[in-house]
Amino acid sequence: MEDIFKRVVALDVETTGLNPSLGDRICQIALVRIEGDEITDKFVSLVNPERDIPVAVSIIHGIRNEDVKDAPVFKEIADRVASFIENEILIIHNAPFDISFLKVEFQKSGVRFPDAKLVDTLQMARRFLKLQSNSLKNLASYFNIQFETLHDAESDAIVAYRVFCNIWNIISGKINLKEIIQDANKVGFIEPQEILSPELLKAMKKGEIISVRYINRNGDISIKKILPKE
Repeated sequence: MEDIFKRVVALDVETTGLNPSLGDRICQIALVRIEGDEITDKFVSLVNPERDIPVAVSIIHGIRNEDVKDAPVFKEIADRVASFIENEILIIHNAPFDISFLKVEFQKSGVRFPDAKLVDTLQMARRFLKLQSNSLKNLASYFNIQFETLHDAESDAIVAYRVFCNIWNIISGKINLKEIIQDANKVGFIEPQEILSPELLKAMKKGEIISVRYINRNGDISIKKILPKE
């Protein structure tokens, strides 16, 4: 493996929902430092999101309100998280999701978002594998990677690293590293007003039901019928 990847930090967060701009928060974070394919350090913590975790979300990741009531709020761990990932290469599955939440949490905590580079395994899978589903679960199955626990931040972070290693073995020597390494400070959600299509705006105005191709945070694709309101 390239020397640049001899030391990386695999990162994953679990959250109260899908959109930090609508008030969703981090309720678990995992940072796993890997050097020479060996875990040399890690920071894993539940986080008090300072809001309720919806039951539907708890069913997915298993984190309940009672689990986080005595956990530290993000502000209490922000400096430790920042120092852990400063100047590192982060391995993340669906990086815009995790980075967007982290940026909001750092902003609320009054702590500068760290300088870091990242590699997004979801983007790598979409570009180089052409599978029907690029979810972390499906990629783990494709590469015969064992999950400890699905939707647990530490387990997901380690699996993301294993997925990265497998894809890298396929593409190594065939691409320029600049094609997959990104500046973490330039990654995040696109604000909704920037992506509303004319068709969606028309449906909102006329109250029409439309079909949308929906891709969730894990890369799974489904077709949904919705009545857009705002």
